[in-house]
Amino acid sequence: MKPTTDHDRNLAEHVEPHGVRRSWDRRKDESRRAFSAFVLFRDGADRKLATVARMLVPPCSVPNVARWSSRHNWQQRAAEYDVHVDEMHRQEMARSRTEIRKRRLQMAHALEGLGAQALREWQSRIAAGLPLNLSPETIAFLSKTAAQLQEQALGPERESKYTKIVVSLGRHRYSDEGDASQAVESETKELLN
Repeated sequence: MKPTTDHDRNLAEHVEPHGVRRSWDRRKDESRRAFSAFVLFRDGADRKLATVARMLVPPCSVPNVARWSSRHNWQQRAAEYDVHVDEMHRQEMARSRTEIRKRRLQMAHALEGLGAQALREWQSRIAAGLPLNLSPETIAFLSKTAAQLQEQALGPERESKYTKIVVSLGRHRYSDEGDASQAVESETKELLN
């Protein structure tokens, strides 16, 4: 449980929300001390009444804290607060992911520009008949990257998932049937005999 300072307690006692009231805000029938106890409970790591009783300044009895908890529905209010905090966290994570995507896209554009410049330089060296001085690892990396780019642009190479079935009726042969039709004809004779 994080330590609560006197400043935090004062904030908890004096903060009055403007506009929409939420279940974890101070209730009209809730004393400042009871609300301070609720804040300790809500923000506590273990959410135990005995811990809250000890942390209050001055300390309070556990039965008194239990009465406040029951009267002011601390369990439900804390659960609703948890849902709110979780929603805020998810929103922050979504904003962070958006920012990360933007930064990565900017880096990708910058790297693409560098790559295009390097390709132009290599092409001019090739045109001038100068060596590129590339290591085998660099050549392998360039080849792999080119293949990945082609696959992304054209889609992955796939074998046909269909099987060609040829049905021969009668004895007529087309010029491209050749040996396959002779095998079918001999199998047909065997089946008929």
